[in-house]
Amino acid sequence: MFLINSFLVLLLFSWVDALVHETRQSHPLWKRTDGGSGTSIPDYFKQQTRLPITFRLRQRNIDRLHAEIKKVSDPEDDSYGQHWSPEQVSDYFSPSSESRQAVLDWLYGHDSGIKSHQIVQDHQRGWIEFQGTIKQAEDLLETTYHLYSNGQGNSHVGCDSYNLPDHLAHHIDMVTPTVHFPPDRKVGRTSAPPTTAEDATLHADVPHRNRRRWHALSEKFALTICSEWMNFVCLSYMYKFRDYVPLAAAKNSLGIVVFSPMKLVFSGTDLLYHTFTPKVFGARPRVKNLGPQLGTQPKVLEPEEISKREGELFELEMDVEYSLPLIFPTPVNIYQVNTHSTESIQPFEILFEAILCQKSSDPKTSQSCVLSKPANVISISYGMSEISSPRSALIRQCEEYGKMALMGITVLASSGDDGVAGHEGKCIGSSQKLENGGHRFAPDFPATCPYVTAVGGSMIPPGKAWNYPEVALNILDKVTGGGFSDVFPAPWYQKEALKNYIRDHKPPYPSGTYNDSIQARGYPDLSVNGANLSVL
Repeated sequence: MFLINSFLVLLLFSWVDALVHETRQSHPLWKRTDGGSGTSIPDYFKQQTRLPITFRLRQRNIDRLHAEIKKVSDPEDDSYGQHWSPEQVSDYFSPSSESRQAVLDWLYGHDSGIKSHQIVQDHQRGWIEFQGTIKQAEDLLETTYHLYSNGQGNSHVGCDSYNLPDHLAHHIDMVTPTVHFPPDRKVGRTSAPPTTAEDATLHADVPHRNRRRWHALSEKFALTICSEWMNFVCLSYMYKFRDYVPLAAAKNSLGIVVFSPMKLVFSGTDLLYHTFTPKVFGARPRVKNLGPQLGTQPKVLEPEEISKREGELFELEMDVEYSLPLIFPTPVNIYQVNTHSTESIQPFEILFEAILCQKSSDPKTSQSCVLSKPANVISISYGMSEISSPRSALIRQCEEYGKMALMGITVLASSGDDGVAGHEGKCIGSSQKLENGGHRFAPDFPATCPYVTAVGGSMIPPGKAWNYPEVALNILDKVTGGGFSDVFPAPWYQKEALKNYIRDHKPPYPSGTYNDSIQARGYPDLSVNGANLSVL
């Protein structure tokens, strides 16, 4: 009888020992290629194909992040402006040795046959990578891997959920690739109808000696078309920086994040600059390729690929074409995450590794940083609905943005262009998924992270002059994003503004339509004109 009871206890313990750590959220784009009825990856493929699995360890002192950011960000604090170095960030937040050893002991003791040469560690950034096969990953995480597609020619390997031993749950934040997807869309501005070559070359043959006179006439004309053809001249007058010259251009820089393997070709850039802002004619951004294949060049798209991804390419070029003249001669960098969606590492992880990297002081290691000095300001125009990603992944990513804030790096994130809705104008339904007819607003991430500056869109009403008061962007199917987070609380710097907003402008929606607790992070933080931008 004692033996039987002991056996039952052992069975019960083994059943409880492995608990679900994360479950995939429903996503509007990414779907299993098998339709959810089986497996889309053959067994023989799982046995032979390598899939690096990364364990993101729980960080020390992460509960102090908010308070430390407040110290360096609040002008009333004695530590204001005393930003941290990458070394200080790493030393303060790196996982404990206990967490690291607990995960290693589990990996080496697992019956899936893991060898020491399959384990790679990064002591600075706090992760452990297991370089095994898909089958080994399935055995380790007690899950089944599938192939997912977003319907746009991209695929991704992941699972619907995964398990970890109970005693490891407080040592590991997340495991990738598992239930997390790459950013699903490019968000931000709208453009004017594409400028034709004939439109753009009206003054292309003006002799150099006459360019100053031509530019003056062009500037006067440019101000008359701001509501239909927004341009550099309009922006410089609207925001009063026409004659501004950066005082420390050599010490500052802007980094534009591009999650794409595509090679950017700025075919109309010089023509656009010649037309509206000759001072930057010939200027180009500096491209930094990030990712596991450093040094490789982004691929050049074939004509049919360009046709498929024309909208994305258009947005990327627009980001750069406007950044260069607006901050000239401050350098503009493109941080291009040159990876494919089927790879195990997530695009945001690659970005964080590069930005927060610290050079090793140990000559025996090969630790090096692809960015000798990260940009002071980083612009991200990619987003996803909070509901489309596990809560733990959103929090971990937001914490990484917080570390950048500690280092004095400003992260600008688009608030989205679907208004209060998620992808394709869908809201959250009773099933907690994005769906047509959903009743609850869908906040957009990373704009909801309190450690980024969320930027919304504004516009000049049609037919009005450049100095007419702007309104919220609402043109065609684009509506500037905004709302209140369902994940992140309001930061200290926003609480007073939230009280005033709710008191004076509380939205007239039924309870449950959005997070109206007055305790949630509200966004955007600011707005800038993003309608009818002239591009070539």
